[in-house]
Amino acid sequence: MIGNWWCYFTVMIPILPALFFFWYTHSISAYSQYASKVDTLFSNCTTNPPSDDSTFAVVIPFPTKQVHNVMALLYIWSLPEFSPLFPPKSQNENDDENSNSVASEEQKTAAENLRKRTKLILYPVYNDSAITKAIENFIRDNEQVSKMLSDTFSSFEILPRQIEPRFDLYRRDYMHGQWIASGNTEMFYPLMTEIAPNRNITFVLYHEPDTFPLRNGWLEKVRSYAFAEDSDFWFLGSQQRQKKAFGGRIHGHMNGNSVVRVENKCARDFLTRVYKTYRFLPYDSSIMRYLVKQRNLREAQHVMRRMRYTDLIGNFAHVEVNREDILKRFPEMYLVHGKGYFTEINKILKLENFKAGLVDVE
Repeated sequence: MIGNWWCYFTVMIPILPALFFFWYTHSISAYSQYASKVDTLFSNCTTNPPSDDSTFAVVIPFPTKQVHNVMALLYIWSLPEFSPLFPPKSQNENDDENSNSVASEEQKTAAENLRKRTKLILYPVYNDSAITKAIENFIRDNEQVSKMLSDTFSSFEILPRQIEPRFDLYRRDYMHGQWIASGNTEMFYPLMTEIAPNRNITFVLYHEPDTFPLRNGWLEKVRSYAFAEDSDFWFLGSQQRQKKAFGGRIHGHMNGNSVVRVENKCARDFLTRVYKTYRFLPYDSSIMRYLVKQRNLREAQHVMRRMRYTDLIGNFAHVEVNREDILKRFPEMYLVHGKGYFTEINKILKLENFKAGLVDVE
């Protein structure tokens, strides 16, 4: 018996290096073929700098139950403390009158140019005439809101998505320890890959109605990153700041309240691949799920360098936050996403005697 085993090892041991070498060379060759195939997907992915006619759209997706949140958001925007725009720059008293006049006209011209390139789209799940009428009446009855919209955006429209009811799901899958959120996914991906590009939009700020300003100038600040001469990102957003632990698959994912460069075909094609792979899971964490898959390693090398993490949009989820505290701690933060910020917003709405109702977590 011992002699048989000895014969077996004397035969196998000499050929083990050869087997290992064959496996190694085959693996290298297979990866090279895989990498070449993936690289072709990104072979014509030059990210062009923004042009003078590049456009920026703020898109607010919402279900019917969040209509009052949308109204509250528009009202908050109309307050000087939370205006989308920075206050007009004060004139230097030491300058002569003519230079003041020229500077003022230059500022007005630049501001008007940016206004013409900026759109606002309200993006409800369904085509509900009652929703449309309620929002239109709210804007008409609030002169302050109407002025803010006309001063900030070149156009305002309500664009229903009209998703199939079978996809309108948002529930916990306890068996697999994940959320089923196909409704949100059906809103996000078609917007970024088809709807916005077909409207000649360059950048989309996807702005859920549970995101509110921290300080004024938030739109100007975010837009300046998009329109910068060296702007080359595909995705601009923030990482989770909440205390709850996340699984390794989505740890560090970029929150969906972000800016997407929808004009770039490679970015759109990438989003389409994620959409087809994770159609029933939350739209934002699905991007990271896709990238950390071993089979998508090469694709991640192309995409992740186009993802810009920033403090512009603070993502606190359900963590209770104090506005004065985060104003001091995060000087570069302009928007706060998360229901933990609602308490602060509702204080302001109460002080303003806002009639349409307070924001809530539903």
